[in-house]
Amino acid sequence: MGDADDEDNMACETGMEPDTQEKVGPKMVTQDGKADTRIEDLRNTLDEHERESKEQLDRLVRVQADFDNFRKRVERDRDDLAKTAAEGLILRVLEVVDNLDRAIEHMRTDERTQEHTRGVEMIKDQLLGVLAVEGLQEMECLDKPFDPLYHEAIARETMDDVDAETVSEVFQKGYTLKGKVIRHARVKVTVPVAKKEGSGKERSTTNANGSQENDKEE
Repeated sequence: MGDADDEDNMACETGMEPDTQEKVGPKMVTQDGKADTRIEDLRNTLDEHERESKEQLDRLVRVQADFDNFRKRVERDRDDLAKTAAEGLILRVLEVVDNLDRAIEHMRTDERTQEHTRGVEMIKDQLLGVLAVEGLQEMECLDKPFDPLYHEAIARETMDDVDAETVSEVFQKGYTLKGKVIRHARVKVTVPVAKKEGSGKERSTTNANGSQENDKEE
């Protein structure tokens, strides 16, 4: 009877029947545990999605950067190809200009063709004017210091009245295209030598074929 009375007293205090209290308590604890587990699973899923989103974004940024680099490389290659094609064409046209220069020099020595010289010169100047619009510029070489970046020495002469290597004659004109050398000037270079004892000046000339000539001026 004592145990029954204790259960009745507990039931009165909680407002529940004894059998109901024993079943409800553990069930409520079980439901709270499931809710916590569900929340944790959702958090893990959210973190996983955020990580995947970040990876996708990073991958997209890398792909965009690779595409930009590819586009720039294609544009650069296209520009280089166009420049190379333009250089080749201009070099062939310069051969025509060289022939016009030779024709003009020949016509100046022939009285019968001197009156036509000006007309040929005008044609050459017009042709060079068209090329100048594309960025072509003739080098000024004569009496300038020798520079292997712009000049190709095919003959040399040594003299004691010069202080530095100087271009003394131009055999073929040189040209630049938008600041880039597309044809070096072929020149003769005068180089200084120390003065020797005795009267007169000595000059030594090396020709394009490698032969050497010595002249002495009194």
